[in-house]
Amino acid sequence: MNNLLQRVLTGAVFGIIVIGSILFNYYSFALVVFAVNCIGLQEFYKLMSLQQLQPLQVLGMITS
Repeated sequence: MNNLLQRVLTGAVFGIIVIGSILFNYYSFALVVFAVNCIGLQEFYKLMSLQQLQPLQVLGMITS
């Protein structure tokens, strides 16, 4: 149950951040989307390195 509570609280905080950035202005929402994108790509690249694969990280970050 502790893991579920942590996930719910994290999701609620993230939801508040997203809704707040939408209500604040366009640029703050774009910044939040950019940050989530970068964090997701870093996680993806970490998983790929565990499989001994080497994607083009710099090109991936620039094009995403």
